[in-house]
Amino acid sequence: MNLTDYLKQKNIGRDSYTAISYYGKKISYGELFAQVDQASKVLSHVGVRKGDRILYLTPNIPETGFLWLGAVQLGAVSDFCDPRPDSLDMKANAGKILDIIKNEKISYIVSIDLCYIAMLSLIEQEMKEAGVKEIIILRAGDSRNAGGYSVILRMSYIFRSVFKTLQKQSEKILQNSDIPKNS
Repeated sequence: MNLTDYLKQKNIGRDSYTAISYYGKKISYGELFAQVDQASKVLSHVGVRKGDRILYLTPNIPETGFLWLGAVQLGAVSDFCDPRPDSLDMKANAGKILDIIKNEKISYIVSIDLCYIAMLSLIEQEMKEAGVKEIIILRAGDSRNAGGYSVILRMSYIFRSVFKTLQKQSEKILQNSDIPKNS
């Protein structure tokens, strides 16, 4: 039994109980497990399989948990890395992430949008050569905004192959965020 199945089994009949409280927003066990199941489908759709390694470059937001438990449900292995840069030198920070990707044999990445723009975009070719198949990009603000935490259900996050051009990716992220276009 994997962790996701264990949590589901231990919370039978508690669908309306609060599982997560995030900035005052209550997420019930029923909602949590629905999001986890949806995340599992999304990950499966992009190719994640049992034993694949996923690197999470995300803060502690509900979507990270949904995707992590969805990955557990598929039998994928999760690696977590703090997405905040160590220094002002983004190329050096990107190099550290690339080392993790290579050392851990990462196939998939879940990243917060700003981390993609600031660091991952600098090492796209190197990630491809290291075996990264896909990046799933999340917007942290969606968890707190009115309308809910359901980024996965609303499909308001951006799916893009790691090999698409930075310009198109950046423009799409900037159009859907509060990021100033001059930064």
